[in-house]
Amino acid sequence: MRAVWFIGTALIIGGVSTVGFAQNSGAKDDPYKAYYAGGQPADGASMQGGPLAKPMPAQVRNDMGYAPSQAPVSEGGWQPSSPAPAPASSQTLQPYTGSSSSAGSYSGGSYYAAPSTPAQSAPRPAPSSTTTYGGYPAGQANQNYTQNYDKPSTPSQGGQYRGGQYQPSQYPSGAYQLSQTQPNTPQGGQYQGPQYAGPNSGYKYPSEQRPQMRQKRSLWQRLGFGNVEMKSDGHVKMGVAGVSRDEWNSELTADAMVRTEISAITQGGIEYGVKLKLRGQRDRYRRGYGGSTMVFGTQGCQPGIPGCATVTLAGTPRAARGHTSQLYTFGENDQKEQSFALEAANIFVRTPYGDFTAGRDDGAAALFSSQAPSLMPLARASNSQTDYFGLDMTKTLNDASGFSEKVTYTSPRLLGDMIGVGVQFGASYAPSTEVCGVDYCVRGNDRDNPNTPLSPQLEDAIELGLALSRNFDNGLGFEATVNYATATDTSELAEFDDLQSWGAGLTANYGNFQFGTSYLSSNNGWAGDGDYRAADVGITWKPAQWGITTGLGWAEDDLTGVTGRSALLGLSYEFDRYTLGTGVQYTDRDVPVSTGGVVTQETQDAAGIFVEGAVKF
Repeated sequence: MRAVWFIGTALIIGGVSTVGFAQNSGAKDDPYKAYYAGGQPADGASMQGGPLAKPMPAQVRNDMGYAPSQAPVSEGGWQPSSPAPAPASSQTLQPYTGSSSSAGSYSGGSYYAAPSTPAQSAPRPAPSSTTTYGGYPAGQANQNYTQNYDKPSTPSQGGQYRGGQYQPSQYPSGAYQLSQTQPNTPQGGQYQGPQYAGPNSGYKYPSEQRPQMRQKRSLWQRLGFGNVEMKSDGHVKMGVAGVSRDEWNSELTADAMVRTEISAITQGGIEYGVKLKLRGQRDRYRRGYGGSTMVFGTQGCQPGIPGCATVTLAGTPRAARGHTSQLYTFGENDQKEQSFALEAANIFVRTPYGDFTAGRDDGAAALFSSQAPSLMPLARASNSQTDYFGLDMTKTLNDASGFSEKVTYTSPRLLGDMIGVGVQFGASYAPSTEVCGVDYCVRGNDRDNPNTPLSPQLEDAIELGLALSRNFDNGLGFEATVNYATATDTSELAEFDDLQSWGAGLTANYGNFQFGTSYLSSNNGWAGDGDYRAADVGITWKPAQWGITTGLGWAEDDLTGVTGRSALLGLSYEFDRYTLGTGVQYTDRDVPVSTGGVVTQETQDAAGIFVEGAVKF
């Protein structure tokens, strides 16, 4: 009861005080009455000319909303178009005058709330063709509008200034016209910009011009389903070459890819969706990198003979194949003339903090691998998608897990503004490395077929990548990459071990030139001395639509004892979405051959002249 009594008493006192204050406020005399001619405004609402009854002190002018700098030459003749509003708490209302007003008269009539004393308020910058309404740069417009020109307590009788909208009062020489005002001198014709109707301005939009009011968005819209986008791209590349081995013949290669993304962007700016990529290829002499060294009828290197790559399974010697090189020197040739594969099928999320991918896609080590540049549609001295000769073995791409199912994270480019070098990194995890496509083909071991080589069975592949980039003022730019991959061997064969592979690369651009080099080293998943090493270097010059490419590649596989080299020189022409190229290429490699228990080296080589074309869509 005591609490109720206190609350009731407080409510009664508050109500009485409110009523009394309202009555006193209504009965209080106008404090500025003495300054009006005749004791009151000429029309009972506002002064419309005529001298004041007596000079008005500066403080009174401030109280009525007029800055001292706007005092008239004589104490009469100033003509506000509406009654001066009472200043809001912690604010002083002053009339807007553009950049400045004349010393003798003011004829604006619109007010805005200044956050400081009018005498200390700096004039707003004059509008120009590079600024938004009211003269503020585009990046500052919304901020300054909110802080200084859109106060809810600002009266707007007879028109109100809102973020650069001048209405409906007129300047002495005419109404304000956007982007045509000289500093301190409003000029021009009538303002033609968009009009704003404040809640108290009295201006009404025609029904067809009413602004769209922001409405609460549904969950469907917030998740981005109202903004779904589908993007597709791809290419078709074909090449024909005249190849010289023991005799001249022709070879046709082709590579095609189509990639599609369906994504939505949420209200918070996060993009998510699904990605699919389909590859098709014609490459007569191999499937993926590496392959058999017995492509031209070479006898090969018999397992069990010293110097030939051998794995013992249940007491039987079998041919061995390294995981990274994918080369083997004995057994059935697994080459396939045509092949197709779904090389990407994943869901992704792209945020300001990086990109996340789950599903079939390239690993982080491959994403952060570099290679020598080339302007040719297909032909390369290393990492070639197709091979006219079937002899290329140079691969600096660290594809430890290929496009097998995995989860991947790649960061945005970081620290460029702070240290002058952009930093980007990535990581991925793949439960298994077994997947077969057009460039990467890793299968499980067929232990029952003695003519198939055996490989390490790798699981739990972890890949890391790092890229550093820098552009200089003189036009020089570079990017350096490093990558690392490891995976666990589960084959239970003593000859194999966990995979360890790493790579590095450097690419530099200067004017019309591009230079690149890369290196890869891997233990091939082999327990002994079976490392694979590869390197390439290349340079391109493209001063116009045409360009020149040259490159060199080298690789060595200690497991099989194979060493290979490749060289390329080509000329390309690019227009619209098309690229044409022609050039010459030479490739050779030294392979082990066993004869009567003795291992010797045999050189396989080929040269060719090629013509290629590509279209991107």
